[in-house]
Amino acid sequence: MALNDDAFVKPKQAGTNQFRKLHHAAMIYSAKPCENLRSLLRLFKIDPLLWTRSIEFETILQFATRTSVRDPGSTAPVSLWVFDREQALYLKAYFDAQPHIMASMVHVPLAIVIPLKSKGGRPRSFRTPEQEAARQAERRKREAARKRRNRKRKAA
Repeated sequence: MALNDDAFVKPKQAGTNQFRKLHHAAMIYSAKPCENLRSLLRLFKIDPLLWTRSIEFETILQFATRTSVRDPGSTAPVSLWVFDREQALYLKAYFDAQPHIMASMVHVPLAIVIPLKSKGGRPRSFRTPEQEAARQAERRKREAARKRRNRKRKAA
């Protein structure tokens, strides 16, 4: 199933109630720090993994709470899909602390096959050692014939 462009929302939607009537959302988000930020984190002796998780958790919480979860009067079931188990556990712990939310968590196995990226250029052919030896012998034979023709031309 493909989503149209209108179905995509920026991860950080602070202050908006525009999505309050939605009962489902998928948040595929990972916050990897750039090299400059990694240098700064090292300078302050902050583990980049902890920083990454902190940013991810805050962002997915902000995103998830834009849905009908934020409406204490809503009784509609809400489905939220996130990137990994740690993010799901974080959201569940947050929702468990809310008096109007009963949260459960289910692993959804993805049967996605991602094709390998093909290298550009001419496709490679694979030969057995015998095939390669025959190919080299044929190449040497053609090269010898070419050199004989060139010597003949020069002599004439």
